[in-house]
Amino acid sequence: MKKNADSDMSLNLDLCLGYKPTVSMAETSSTRTPRVSRMPTNNPPDLKRDLIFLILQLLDEGKFSETVHKLEKESGVYFNMKYFEDTILVGDWDEAENYVSGFIKMDESTQSLMLFFHLRWHKYFESIIREDRVKALDILNKELRVFQPTYPQLYKEMTQYLTTPREDSALSIESHVKSLRAMAVSEINNVIISHPLLCDKLQFPKFSNKRLLTLLSQSLQGVKMLGMTEK
Repeated sequence: MKKNADSDMSLNLDLCLGYKPTVSMAETSSTRTPRVSRMPTNNPPDLKRDLIFLILQLLDEGKFSETVHKLEKESGVYFNMKYFEDTILVGDWDEAENYVSGFIKMDESTQSLMLFFHLRWHKYFESIIREDRVKALDILNKELRVFQPTYPQLYKEMTQYLTTPREDSALSIESHVKSLRAMAVSEINNVIISHPLLCDKLQFPKFSNKRLLTLLSQSLQGVKMLGMTEK
C-alpha cells in the first residue's frame, strides 16, 4: 500500500528553496494584503527527502526511466522493488547488484553480505545451467571467493558444480533459468524486507498527478501577487 502524502505535503516551494514567509503583525488588517518577506531557514532532512520524491514523480511521469533509477540510487530515499525484480527476471545481475550498491555496502552487516551473496550465487548458477563453464569459473573466482570464509561449505559445493555434467535440452535450459530467476526474486525479497537499511525505503508516497508542477505554479502565482502588493 502506498502512503497518501498530499495531505502531509502542502509544500510551500519557498521552503524547498530555503525560505519561509513572515508576516508583519502591523500589516494584518482586513483592509490590506499582508506583505510577505523572505528570511533564510534551514532545510530539514525530511523536506529535502520530500522534494526528491516529487522530482522522482516528475521524472517518472516524463518517462525518464534511466534518470529516475539513477536518482533513486544516488539519493537513497526509495528502493524501487519493481525495478529491482525486473532486472533479475531479465537476468541483468550486474545492474541488480549495481542498484543495490547505492543503498547498502556488502561488508556493513550480515544482512547485506547475505543479499550480495544471493545475487552472485544465482548469477553463478545461471551460468552453470547454461553450461557456460568459463563464465561460471570467472564468477566463482572473482565474485564468490570473497564469501568463502563465511560460507565455506557452500563455496565447496559450488566448486563441485563446475564438474557436474548436465544433459538439458535448450528448452529445458530456458525453463530452468526462468525458475532460477523467479526463485531468486522470492529469496532476495525476503532479505530486503527484513533488512533494517532497506525496509523503510520500499514505499513511494502517493501524490496527485504533476504535484511538483502544481507547487511551482502556486509559488509563481504567489510571487506575482507579492510584486503587485509591493507596488
